[in-house]
Amino acid sequence: MVVIWGLSVVFAGPYLSYYDLIEWDSSYICMPGWEEWGRKVMDTSTFAFGYVIPVLVMSFSYIRTIKYLWTAVDPLEDISESKKARRKVTKMIIIVTILFCLCWLPYHVVILRYLYGDFPFNQTTYAFRLFSHCMAYANSCLNPIVYALVSKHFRKGFKKVFSCLLSKKHRNKVHAAHIVPGLEAGSAEVSQMHEEKNMCELNPASMAVPSSSSKPLHIS
Repeated sequence: MVVIWGLSVVFAGPYLSYYDLIEWDSSYICMPGWEEWGRKVMDTSTFAFGYVIPVLVMSFSYIRTIKYLWTAVDPLEDISESKKARRKVTKMIIIVTILFCLCWLPYHVVILRYLYGDFPFNQTTYAFRLFSHCMAYANSCLNPIVYALVSKHFRKGFKKVFSCLLSKKHRNKVHAAHIVPGLEAGSAEVSQMHEEKNMCELNPASMAVPSSSSKPLHIS
């Protein structure tokens, strides 16, 4: 994990100074500010290490996973449910790989076309450039959706997590509902005690004990 984040900082750090803010058509946009040779080195390296190599690694790893999934199972246990589960896993792996390729390809095509080809700068191409950025970042949002649509276990786990959160929230509400009336009763009792104390202080005679002189005389 540390290595992954370290490499991410190394490759993404130079982009902090890569763009300049320029005024265009009564608005401000970000445009590459480095010299051409620096942009070519940076963007070509990003294409190689951020797209080509990940696609190759994913393809190699997933091909081995699918091969193991379909060949390492005992034929005697090759029942219909097992086949169905393997088909779902295979489908999910293929969809995830294709989505990664399709979502990130427009971004790199725009960058490489801008560096090595003819990419005119106008409102249409700028909008397409923004769209390619959005597609690239949307790839991370699409993967959980694919898992939820294909994997029954993912859906069960997702529901279990949220049901636990909702039930915990419900228990907190019930607990608070039981506590609040007690607090209100205690507050009322304290208020009543204060009122009685104030009445005693204002009218001490009413709380005085009758003296012996107040008793009626009996004449024998």
